[in-house]
Amino acid sequence: MNTKIKVMLIGGIVGTAVGTLAGLLYYNSAAELDEKGQARIGALRPQEALKLSVGVLGLLRSLAGA
Repeated sequence: MNTKIKVMLIGGIVGTAVGTLAGLLYYNSAAELDEKGQARIGALRPQEALKLSVGVLGLLRSLAGA
């Protein structure tokens, strides 16, 4: 297996783990219980989506060393 394939596989695995963790953290911070006791998450507001996108881009930039 060449280096490019190894890097892509490791990046995919790390990306999956980070994405799953981010989803779990978002769920834990945004979930609210309704009258039936079930967890509900409201719609993501544009400001929150923009902050999240900028944060992810900043993280990727720092990992790339730019």
